[in-house]
Amino acid sequence: HGGGGDGGGGGGAPAAQCDTTEPAMSPSGRLALVVGRALARFATATWFQILFAFLQSRISCEAPLLPGGEFTSSAYCGDRLKVLDGVSRLGSLMRVLASVSFALSLAPCALLRDLMPRRKYSVAQQGITVVAWLLQVVVAWAPPSKTMDILLCVATFVGPFLTLGGLEDMLYDTATSMDPERRNLFLTRDYTCQLAAAICGRLLGLWFNSLQITDFSVIVTFLTACRAVVLLICFCLPELRVLPAGADSASEG
Repeated sequence: HGGGGDGGGGGGAPAAQCDTTEPAMSPSGRLALVVGRALARFATATWFQILFAFLQSRISCEAPLLPGGEFTSSAYCGDRLKVLDGVSRLGSLMRVLASVSFALSLAPCALLRDLMPRRKYSVAQQGITVVAWLLQVVVAWAPPSKTMDILLCVATFVGPFLTLGGLEDMLYDTATSMDPERRNLFLTRDYTCQLAAAICGRLLGLWFNSLQITDFSVIVTFLTACRAVVLLICFCLPELRVLPAGADSASEG
């Protein structure tokens, strides 16, 4: 989606139409955008770091937990091999569902990114993500069962939908409206925050894994709260790429 640029061409009438797309974002808005993107990256990095351990904690079997026995990563199964086998099957199913969801969402993403204003699309995108995370919170707080496995698969299918664009589009639309020097500084700050958030998320996830946790309910709730904050930030951002009233009639003239 390349920005149109300031454009050459003389004449007063065409110049009046050049100011029809993207209002400037305030410094506080740019800061909120960078923070929101970093917070989303932090939550995602942490989640993928602990995902395998979380899935292990969701496996149950008839083998009892023995006092002083080996750590199986599950409070509901005392057989390490059964835990690994269950994770292999559940993880494979989740990967397939996530891939199918992403493939099905490509056409709607491309269409909606062109038809919807940036903020509304970002709100819809983050809203779907928060719904998927809330389903995972329900799963995390409930004991393992077939119903919870199905709910986890539903969350896995819903989560990747509308993953393209959103805050990223708002970032580059905002950068396009800035002069080259400020644009480079703005994008560098965003990249630095993204990198720091990803590193912090991975380190936090590694630390969680080192604790040999079998109950991830509080952690999943915390990460869901992070994604909810990102959704609130989207509501607070200004709308971009909005045609003013009368733009259509002006173009016809």
